This record gives sequence, C-alpha cells and structure tokens, in this order.
Amino acid sequence: MPTSKLHHSAAASDEYWFEEGCFIKEQLNDADHPQLSIAQARVPAEGVTAWHYLKETEERCVILDGVGLAEIGKEAFEVSVGDVVVIPAGVAQRIKNTGSKDLRFLAICQPRFLVENYVTLCRAKVIRCANLDFGSNAHHVRIDDPSIYITHSLSVRLITQSHQHTAGQTLRY
Repeated sequence: MPTSKLHHSAAASDEYWFEEGCFIKEQLNDADHPQLSIAQARVPAEGVTAWHYLKETEERCVILDGVGLAEIGKEAFEVSVGDVVVIPAGVAQRIKNTGSKDLRFLAICQPRFLVENYVTLCRAKVIRCANLDFGSNAHHVRIDDPSIYITHSLSVRLITQSHQHTAGQTLRY
C-alpha cells in the first residue's frame, strides 16, 4: 500500500510472475492515479513474452537493462538500454530477450493497466482445424502472420472478421 498519494516506495510491491511470461514489479498502479501505471518488467535470458494486446490501453516500454527484440503488430525492432517502444491500444505485441542476462524495462500504461484489459494471443498463419481434443495430433500452427490469432481457448479469430470452421479444414490466410 502506498503511504502517500505523492510518494510510492518500490519496497511496497513484491515482484510476481505474470501470465504474459515475465516478472512484474508494480511501481505505481492504483485507483488514485487512473490515468497512468508504471511497472518494472523482467524477462529472463532467452525468454519471450506471450503474444498479447491491451484493450483501451496504450503502453510505452523504456528499456533499462539488456537487449531484446520487440514485435509490435507487423514490425520488429531490436531494443537496448535507453530505447522507448510505443505500443498503441489493441495492437499485438511481444518482446523476446535476445541477450544472456535479464531484459528489464519500465512498462508505462495509459490509462493505468487493468488485468481485464489484457488479452493473450497466439499468432498463426496456417491452422488445421480439429476437434478441440488435446489428445489429438491434428493441430498444426505456424506462427508468422500478425493478422490471425488463436486465442488461449483455441478459437479462430481474425482481427476484422469472425469465422467458424469445421474439424479437419485447413485455413490459409
């Protein structure tokens, strides 16, 4: 808990593992400051975050330590200390640590980060539809097109359209 609305101690927050695939330490994220949140993110060596986007939230990442590859929509950027990456709301993103030590960055969100605005994605270009039986080996996914996604529930969703497909059908976009 912050001890004051004017000062937020880094010691007030513990680092935790977030489903995105990185460690998070909240620096400022509370209802008293709805317009902004600041968190320190840490991606271990050779780690990569999940493809995801933030609904109604723009994010800026300020690289503090390490090197990586930031993928934003269809663009990719090598990043290092001092770089800033701007991620518009609703745009798919992930970051990969390409170095031998932790990649650390500040994640600054406007408005503040709310977990209900976080959406996990898995990019896919070719999808072989199958019954959603995890014992089946009929699922084929090639990751290389940011316009098509498989969500964590394995449903197919295009950014601009919604389609239903039958088992065994191969989709090419």
